[in-house]
Amino acid sequence: EITPIINAKYINSLPYTITESGYYILNISKPYLNALWGIKIQANNVVLDGNGNIIGGSGEGNGIDAGNVNNITIKNINLNLWYDGICFVSITNSSAYNINISNCNGNGFGIYYSSNNKITNVKVSGCNNDAGFDFWASSNNAITNSITTNNKYGIYLDNSSNYNSITSTIISSNSYGI
Repeated sequence: EITPIINAKYINSLPYTITESGYYILNISKPYLNALWGIKIQANNVVLDGNGNIIGGSGEGNGIDAGNVNNITIKNINLNLWYDGICFVSITNSSAYNINISNCNGNGFGIYYSSNNKITNVKVSGCNNDAGFDFWASSNNAITNSITTNNKYGIYLDNSSNYNSITSTIISSNSYGI
């Protein structure tokens, strides 16, 4: 028997903006969405459970866009054909896991001005114009048990991105590894 999440909020339409803390469950798949983002997170203390669903874009915008927040978790989601699949800007003490990102025009997972985040079991492929994982001025983050293949850069560390750890991660068939 599955125990329901108490006070979970269900996302039944996209694009969607999260403005309050809480547990959010994506209740639909949308293979094509012509929007600047699929889901935007603008609150601290958020769990976004994609529930195995897909959000596909049009090659522009970000699948999941999060900025200036703390303690968020993104999990169990598939993102396809965005500019950045996931975009973290000034994010701390957060996590992302069990995510598939493919065919982005920019980065699969962009981590900008962010620190102390954990990325686990995230697969990124087909971001031919940029990186699977792009760190810009971001430190003390960890990528574990992830895969980055068929991107321009497997993992790109730039602009004082220091003390990031990459463990048990496959980096293959990219134009450049790290």
